[in-house]
Amino acid sequence: MIDAAAYILPGIVPTLESELVFLCDRLGVTMDWITRRTNKREVVDVRKLIAYILMSKGFASVDIARKLNVDHATVLYYNKKVQERMDIYRYYREQVMELMETKKVK
Repeated sequence: MIDAAAYILPGIVPTLESELVFLCDRLGVTMDWITRRTNKREVVDVRKLIAYILMSKGFASVDIARKLNVDHATVLYYNKKVQERMDIYRYYREQVMELMETKKVK
């Protein structure tokens, strides 16, 4: 397993894997939980949020889809839905922005 705090160090470029591990840790979920083949609301909502954050950090939808065990078009759909929700709900937008800016500091 990759150390999620390792990508914070100056000069180290974050990888998709390290970002995903960090987000799972921050959200209190496991990789197995978000990659399982289910359409339960709580799982899908976390997947949407993770996909949005990773896309906003410049990772490709195809790579995100492989890690989340979904189709790349689903990742694009997730991105659209999170953006729509952020446009409507200020509190949700603030939470997403806070999560995007969170860094682990030793």
